[in-house]
Amino acid sequence: MATETEVITSWPSTSTSPWSQPPPLFGPSLPAGPAPPTGQAPSSSPVPETLPSMPPERDPLGLDSWAGQYYKTIPITYGVELQFFIPVIIGDKPDPHNSDGRTDDRFVRRFKAGEDSRPETVVNQVINDIVVALRIVSQVETWTYPGPPYPKRAVVEAMDQEAQSILRGGAYSQWVVEAAPALALRRDRFSDIYTWVAVKVKSSKRNSTIEGHFDPIAKVIFTLRWAFRLRLPSTTSLSVHVGELTRDIDSYETCPVWFRRFCTLWWFIETHIFLLSHWRRRRNGKCLPLTQHSVLKRMSDEELARELEKGHQGASFAHLYEQMHYIMPSAITKRERDEVEFIWRAKDAKTLCQKLLVHKVELVNMGFGNDFLAMNHVEGRGSLGFQGFCEGADAYSSRKNNDGETGTIEFRSMDGSLDPELIYHWVTLLIRLYDISRRGKTSDIMGIIARTQNSYGALPLMRDLGLHEQHAFFEAAMNSPDKGETMDNIILPRVVDNGMLPVPPWDQACHAS
Repeated sequence: MATETEVITSWPSTSTSPWSQPPPLFGPSLPAGPAPPTGQAPSSSPVPETLPSMPPERDPLGLDSWAGQYYKTIPITYGVELQFFIPVIIGDKPDPHNSDGRTDDRFVRRFKAGEDSRPETVVNQVINDIVVALRIVSQVETWTYPGPPYPKRAVVEAMDQEAQSILRGGAYSQWVVEAAPALALRRDRFSDIYTWVAVKVKSSKRNSTIEGHFDPIAKVIFTLRWAFRLRLPSTTSLSVHVGELTRDIDSYETCPVWFRRFCTLWWFIETHIFLLSHWRRRRNGKCLPLTQHSVLKRMSDEELARELEKGHQGASFAHLYEQMHYIMPSAITKRERDEVEFIWRAKDAKTLCQKLLVHKVELVNMGFGNDFLAMNHVEGRGSLGFQGFCEGADAYSSRKNNDGETGTIEFRSMDGSLDPELIYHWVTLLIRLYDISRRGKTSDIMGIIARTQNSYGALPLMRDLGLHEQHAFFEAAMNSPDKGETMDNIILPRVVDNGMLPVPPWDQACHAS
């Protein structure tokens, strides 16, 4: 029931929370060491004294060198994007959830008759409410600048004073709150009760090797579910961006071996990863499976043969060919072999990313009737996003931000969620997939790919990755029945403050009650 209240008896401290420890990575912990190559990272970045056990491999990008070994073990960072809807009551409509503890204007934004209830006014009020709550209650630096790229000072000077003051925190150290009109709901049986405002909240850049790295995310979710009514319909997603603390931009542009390895691994496990989310995710236009809808998958055999001829040939492909066969299973079809071979023959990261895109063509009326229609390439959304990985990765993107700015891979296959435990375990799985591609044993990767050719699944995958805690969590979650949206559960249950969080100045009475 939506009217029930979840009570948190104690806010977990940094040392006791289940998500306070860094997720398990391959190899030993990373002690402090000498400075990285000139201009690539700060001198305090960790460098391992001993590297994880790796099979003997040659690498044309110089990974056998000291610098190459440094970049192979650099800390992994991530950021999460929370998507949800907040209800607004306009006029004198009755409130069907008047017993959930969030009934007055402190929690439910109301626009009474005669007030300015234009859509832009309503959205701006809701966004401002969230920004204030995160700044005061969660105590995280928050602004509304979408980015990336990171704003220049002239842009920041037009923001409020609080936003200007947090610029000193460094690039992507701020949380971002923005409206998300692309998530707009179709009219349903709840539309006569509430007006829904779609919102995205993006976390700051988190370093997965630092203890307590997930605590601010859990704290923000706590604040949101305490202070606001929230809805998570099927149009929402949980997006996670995974990358490295520092990166060599040139090696990213030329497509490093570990990235080709990751794309190959994802090509075979994607179907199994989708088993962790609701079945409808596979049909959601915001996260379509690459193995069904990507440009690479939809090319004809003749088109694919031509693309292979454009890629690396002869001596330039010899080492990549060797690396490919370290992990390629033998029992696959010729078409599957050609698809994997394209991943390894691609001239650069831009070429590979563009072929792994999901894009579509729409007919656009040029304004002169149906006789004047033009084809327009528009951005599609696959289970992975590469727009931030390298410049030009998404040739048809309508967005002008993050064109290779962050060096990250975006994972989109999970349903929208505001469950901190689920998000933590999901992030841990993604970090492990990213990390095994960087410095895991090729024999382990080949073993996982080989198992996908038979009966497999997401749970055996996690067991093979050594993620036993995540295996147990998702096994229980997958056995939970899906009840669907009803009037009783359309609003997420509220969590109650236990006195561990600061009391917002406007809410002394609520806290006292």
